[in-house]
Amino acid sequence: MGDRIASVGVITSRSNPLIKDLAKYFRGRRDDARWVIVEGRKNVQDLMRRGLRPIRVVATEETATSMTGDFPLTLVSGSIYQLFTTVRTPEGILAIFEATPVSIEDLATSPRPLIYLHGVQDPGNIGAVIRVAAAFGAGGILIGSGCASPYTPKVSRGSAGSLLITPFCFAQDDGALFDYLEKPRRLIAAVARGGCAPGSMVLPDNSVLLLGSEGGGLPEDILRRAHELVTIPTAGTVESLNVAVSAGILMYAWFCRR
Repeated sequence: MGDRIASVGVITSRSNPLIKDLAKYFRGRRDDARWVIVEGRKNVQDLMRRGLRPIRVVATEETATSMTGDFPLTLVSGSIYQLFTTVRTPEGILAIFEATPVSIEDLATSPRPLIYLHGVQDPGNIGAVIRVAAAFGAGGILIGSGCASPYTPKVSRGSAGSLLITPFCFAQDDGALFDYLEKPRRLIAAVARGGCAPGSMVLPDNSVLLLGSEGGGLPEDILRRAHELVTIPTAGTVESLNVAVSAGILMYAWFCRR
């Protein structure tokens, strides 16, 4: 790696095209990039060991010496790297991967439950749900209407790279989606009240867990399509749970029964 680093110049200017592209992405002004940013040496190398190859690794000269593998490398000064870091104590290395959505038809064939999100506008919540899906072995994520784009730094950070190993697709036409899924799949909607408790629910492998935003929940037209409603009981001091927390509880219930 030493000879390779010696042959790569260190970028110190914000006017460099790659630096300008990264700056746009981190400011939310680059919607066309299907990027997932993963920060930290261990996180990057773990994904590379899974066979994922980054589009580019951006690192300070000091950190790059500890990396092994075949990947396009860009060296930047410490001050330039600080423009992009999302952590308080950065290691000085991040990797840009590309995440490609799959088709609804591909997800529908999964032998495991799917998670459908509606109206979840907080990218951090979407990232956390994707991480839950990866942790408990969900078949994939359906990103429905009104959701934030998964291609944002907050989703990248919240998912901790899980977006790269969890199949996902965009499902903006709710009616067409449920027309397609309601026969081969069991639709189970999470609601704040009135549903069965997770302990008494059988979440089958062919289910789709429907989750709405914390504030708005799921709209009536989606609830009418559900085969079953589930409610997570609480002590009653809060109205509803965060969508990622709800996903974690319900997927854990499926994971334990399985």
